[in-house]
Amino acid sequence: MIGADGAASRIREFLGIAATQYEYGQVAVICNVTPERPHDNRAFERMTPTGPCALLPHVGTRCGLVWCMPEAEADAVMALDDEAFLAQATSRAGTALGELVRCGQRSRYPLRRVVPERDRRDRVLLLGNAAHAIHPVGAQGFNLGLRDVAVLAELLADEAMVRGEALDPGADHLLRAYVDWRQPDRNATVGWSHDMVRLFASASPVTRLARSVALSAVGLSPGLKRRLASRAMGYRGRVPRLALGESLQRRWEAFS
Repeated sequence: MIGADGAASRIREFLGIAATQYEYGQVAVICNVTPERPHDNRAFERMTPTGPCALLPHVGTRCGLVWCMPEAEADAVMALDDEAFLAQATSRAGTALGELVRCGQRSRYPLRRVVPERDRRDRVLLLGNAAHAIHPVGAQGFNLGLRDVAVLAELLADEAMVRGEALDPGADHLLRAYVDWRQPDRNATVGWSHDMVRLFASASPVTRLARSVALSAVGLSPGLKRRLASRAMGYRGRVPRLALGESLQRRWEAFS
């Protein structure tokens, strides 16, 4: 078995597509946890001096814990018994949902930014983790992959309405249209995630002060919060219909 990052690397290697990598020197320890109070489909993230720590809602009462830390700390955290691990995880994640009272099996993976030199080869597209790996700060990687799929689905649906049974999903013009559409969003999201990691990792007193002032301003301004949330959800430029909650066939029904 190989992890998602290893599988993506092998896919790119097979296709002859090189990629640039940036090592953050951090590890993400992940597991399922159960907090005292219901998550009500809310996600929480705290920025700590050693990296972000997030609780992401799962089915039922469980949450996904994503705890980022320096590589040097990971062995000790993985070796903790469940009681000690939950105590430390609660301290890092915060008590918005109360104490963390149960945890599942833990795993860890190194954090790096991976950007391929290109997203396509003859009749092949790279999507999701095969096309990009980013730091989990802000939990943007999964959303970015979903938008990849939404864009490809829309392009194929529109092409199918025009060409019917003659649809060729590997046609060069389709692959080029996908890359042209996705590149601005992908570049913006990868750059934003990278800048956020560097911003919150900075020990400079000036940077820390400016960061606190900026976060306070966002917290006090509903308009800024909405704008930040909108950008984090990928509502920039041309947004795919599925991301807007619309049917892929909706555009064509108006002309039928």
